[in-house]
Amino acid sequence: MKWLIVVFLFFSFTTLSLTQEENFMTLVGRAVDFQISGDYSQALKNYEKAFDIAHNKMIRYYYNAARCASMIGDNTKAIHFLNKCIDLGYIDVALLTNDEDFKPMKDKNELQSIINRIEQKKSAFEKQFVHAKTIALTDFIPFFENEEWGYVQKNTKRILVNAQFAQVSFAGHCLVIWTSGESYFCIDQKGHLFIQDLTTPMTNEINVETEDIAGGLMEISPMPDIPRFVKVDSTKGFTGFKMDKYNNILSASSVFDQYKFLAYDDIIPQISHPMKIEEQWYAIASKKNQFGLVNEKGVSHAKIGFEYQKLLPVQECKDAGWFFFKDKKEKCGFINVNGEVRLYGLVTDEAYSSHESHKKEEHFDFIISEVNGEKLIIDLKTISQKTDPFKGELLAVDYTYSSNQCILFKPKITSDKIVAYYFLIKGVDEKLYYIGDDKVQYLVN
Repeated sequence: MKWLIVVFLFFSFTTLSLTQEENFMTLVGRAVDFQISGDYSQALKNYEKAFDIAHNKMIRYYYNAARCASMIGDNTKAIHFLNKCIDLGYIDVALLTNDEDFKPMKDKNELQSIINRIEQKKSAFEKQFVHAKTIALTDFIPFFENEEWGYVQKNTKRILVNAQFAQVSFAGHCLVIWTSGESYFCIDQKGHLFIQDLTTPMTNEINVETEDIAGGLMEISPMPDIPRFVKVDSTKGFTGFKMDKYNNILSASSVFDQYKFLAYDDIIPQISHPMKIEEQWYAIASKKNQFGLVNEKGVSHAKIGFEYQKLLPVQECKDAGWFFFKDKKEKCGFINVNGEVRLYGLVTDEAYSSHESHKKEEHFDFIISEVNGEKLIIDLKTISQKTDPFKGELLAVDYTYSSNQCILFKPKITSDKIVAYYFLIKGVDEKLYYIGDDKVQYLVN
């Protein structure tokens, strides 16, 4: 016997006492040891003793017990334990028929009744997803009822699949439905049921580390071997900054506040983020501990002068020229180069700073702000609210996404692949619900 089934997602002994759980696990541990050593008779005895303590919902134990029974020629017990697996949601015919431990039964055609029952169950599951033939998978929204999951239709909230599964996913190329903690199936965009082999490496996965740049590799220009900044004395009349041919700030006036730049162990002007605004180069600089925009000649921007405690460009925004700011009143918001202000007082310094420090590891273009006991999710792409303010706890962020293949577990992908976000919230009344980024609520329980 080459392999034991070891894949599992959930493990719970909520109905067992601690002593029962320990005894169960001790017996299962012994069974596994005997199974690995090839003593299938002793392995089966220990599995059966464990089942006398608890009829748990772990498919792998019943499956391995069936394998042991098959290897010692007790086909009746093997069939019994395989039926237990099916009762718990097992539907992987390919794994079963390719398992060498069931070869003695396969040679005698003893497995056919089990295979027939699995095929019937798969067919019944597929019929329940008939709406996938006419409704986009990204419109299948999970809902939770009586400790089980199903699907409703986006916007209409009509039930598409009754709640009956251990767990369900949001859609990319397919839906993933877990019939138990260890058994699952997938539904594709034509409503067909299939099982993705967990042991087979999946190709064409979404690359979360790099993105294609114009169909090829990004060309990185060589940097000149010179210090990053050169300080210039303002007494000579220079109050702005100068740039090199790579659009990096090379020198800046001493009128700007200064700080110690550890990379060069030097005191340098506090100026950064050069950007082009209406054919002029500007940079964010600090004077007298106030931040603002200044052009190369040292002239302040007409709409964003030196009046902010903090000023940072919002690089995620689709429209260039938006900045996060914190003003003298300690209030935060967003401002653009036209002087338009949004979400003033609704975003916090802590929320934006947290996003800035983690955005390299994350793929979300939004922040979660909390003001006066209410949370608000803000879309940085559009500088707008993704949700109305809510009280409670944000438990999870889910999403539908575009992909050319089925991905079993929620992928970490680039934001351009995301179709829609869904935020799982636990309200102050302990109820769970999803809020879509269209602000529609979907009740979970």
